[in-house]
Amino acid sequence: MNGSASSRPLILVVEDEIIIAMEIQVRLENEGFAVCGIAATGERAIRTAREKKPDIILMDITLRGEMDGLEAARLIQEERSVPVIFLSASDNQDLLRQIRENRLGRFVSKPFNETDLIAAIRRTLGG
Repeated sequence: MNGSASSRPLILVVEDEIIIAMEIQVRLENEGFAVCGIAATGERAIRTAREKKPDIILMDITLRGEMDGLEAARLIQEERSVPVIFLSASDNQDLLRQIRENRLGRFVSKPFNETDLIAAIRRTLGG
């Protein structure tokens, strides 16, 4: 785990709705995690992941711009193995199958329960 000096896990939040992203950041920091960045597009997520080297990424599937969250996660994971938890309001079974089959990460549906999100993060980080 990269973590900061206090060894708090670093989390990159990829969410194109800034109010939701900021709410997630506050909730995560209240739970002892460090948010190393917020990105609103897939392209920005890739750059931020490259620069900040997060321990885990919370990735909205539907993003503004040319690239969705699945493609951004694939490109990030080609460079560096980092766990991803996908967030989406969609319960599209093809999408869920694609995440599972490609072993891209976990899935938490929106609107999410804070307890479920924190539990998914802890499980993903192995704690």
